Amino acid sequence: MTFSATSPVGRYCRKRGDAEHPTGDWNTLDLYCHGDTSIHVVNGRVVMVLYHSSQAENGTTLPLVKGKLQIQSEGAEVFYKQIRIRPLDALPESLLK
Repeated sequence: MTFSATSPVGRYCRKRGDAEHPTGDWNTLDLYCHGDTSIHVVNGRVVMVLYHSSQAENGTTLPLVKGKLQIQSEGAEVFYKQIRIRPLDALPESLLK
C-alpha cells in the first residue's frame, strides 16, 4: 500500500498490537533498516514491517534507502539511553518470518 495524503488509505499505518511495558518501565526498541525495508521490534516482538519504503521527489517516487535519523515522541515526554547505531549487511532472517 502507498501511504500518502493522496492515496486511498491516506497517511495511516497500523502496528501489530501493543508490546510496550507498563508506564515507568524501560522499553527496548530495535529498528532494522536495510535497503527499502525496515523492521520495528519492541521488547523483542516485531510490531511493524515496512517493505518498499519510498519518497516523492520532484514528482517522482524513489526508493527510500538512505537518509537522516530522527528520534521523536508524539505528545509525551520521553527519555532515551544506550542508543547504538550499527551497519547491517542484511536483515536478520529470524525477523522476516
